[in-house]
Amino acid sequence: YQLHQEENSILHSPYFLEKEMLTAVTAGNKEDFQKIVKSFLDYSIGQISDTVEKSIEYSAITFLALVSRAAIAGGMEPGLGYNLSDLFLQQIAKCTSVDEYLFIIENIEDTYFNEVIRAKNSLKEPVPLRKAKAYIAKNLSKKLVPEEIAMEACVNKSYLMRLFKKHLDMTITEYIGRSRIDAAAEM
Repeated sequence: YQLHQEENSILHSPYFLEKEMLTAVTAGNKEDFQKIVKSFLDYSIGQISDTVEKSIEYSAITFLALVSRAAIAGGMEPGLGYNLSDLFLQQIAKCTSVDEYLFIIENIEDTYFNEVIRAKNSLKEPVPLRKAKAYIAKNLSKKLVPEEIAMEACVNKSYLMRLFKKHLDMTITEYIGRSRIDAAAEM
């Protein structure tokens, strides 16, 4: 294997570039990430399959695994990270062309970066608001009422309603509705 790689002058990307790429994901720094990805173009992935399509499929799966774990390390809710990973794996399995794989890879990048940025921004929110959002996310399939959510967040209903309006510019009911729509769109 090594002789074959050397005879064909295949130069693999250095590990430090992978580490920098993952650090950029964890930090939610998409600009640095895209610069690092461009650096990867100077290297080859090697011959990991007999066909170009299969090589790109394996690369997409590897990319998904690395980016999803880095996003979770960056603050993304683990359950969401794993669920998205499963959905992307299903999409990768259906790809039939290089363009479809590249589209999925770009979608993976955008989705996980948006979630890391959202997670980092939510850390600036008051604890009761974060508790309420987490409770809503875990119970989207159930009937949710503001009184119950406030109790879970350890605050009274009117205070929680003010927090939603002040920090999210929407009511609790609007937030629940939007969360359900977002969850359905990710299926």
